[in-house]
Amino acid sequence: MITIQKNFLPKELHSHLFNLIKSADFAWYQTPPLTDDKIDVQFGHSLYFNHGKASDWFDEFIPLFNQIGISSFNRVKLNLNCREKEKRIVGGYHCDFTIDHKAPKHFKTSIYYFNDTNGETLVKEKGKIKKIPCVANSLVTFPNDYLHTGTTQTDEPFRYILNLNYYA
Repeated sequence: MITIQKNFLPKELHSHLFNLIKSADFAWYQTPPLTDDKIDVQFGHSLYFNHGKASDWFDEFIPLFNQIGISSFNRVKLNLNCREKEKRIVGGYHCDFTIDHKAPKHFKTSIYYFNDTNGETLVKEKGKIKKIPCVANSLVTFPNDYLHTGTTQTDEPFRYILNLNYYA
């Protein structure tokens, strides 16, 4: 089941984290696109990967993790998409975490949105595609085995999200 929680964090915490990831001190790294579309550029910053902290900024996000109720992490990664002026790009449908090409059902995927854009998250649930709007300070959660993808935005210069894969 897909759940959406609006106004997920207190405004002060949301603003603190958003200002942090927009600051000149926060490093972003180009990541490979999910499609063969050469203009699909995404930047990322891993906070947790391969059984451990992957960033010195991890501890800043602990209040957000506590609010979700995470008991065990698999991966936590920030994504930044640049505006596409001419067309929105739909990434490739995928599950974030698989073992032997199968997505463990006992894990969850959550996406936290830092800003409002017209870039959407598309999630396949029971054969239907659900469009999740990119609304600041919202958290969408669904089972790890649901196929999903993001779309780029055409209205704002950047789309900032936090992608979490975990066991609750």
